Amino acid sequence: MKHQSDNFDTNRYCRRVIVETKFSVLKRKFGADLKSRIFRIQKKEISCKNILANLDRILLLVIIEVFYEQII
Repeated sequence: MKHQSDNFDTNRYCRRVIVETKFSVLKRKFGADLKSRIFRIQKKEISCKNILANLDRILLLVIIEVFYEQII
């Protein structure tokens, strides 16, 4: 008899955790609701939120790098 754990893909599950974390960050920073009712525009709105989140992350890393360069 096969068990459910035989089909469990640990690598895939770890990726799911990363995706869920990204969704959580997006919702906390930019809100969970979408302003548009049209699906095509909703997709664009989500893409914009993703771009902003990535820019925010890059800026944070640059600021941290500059800060540490000034300390050393």
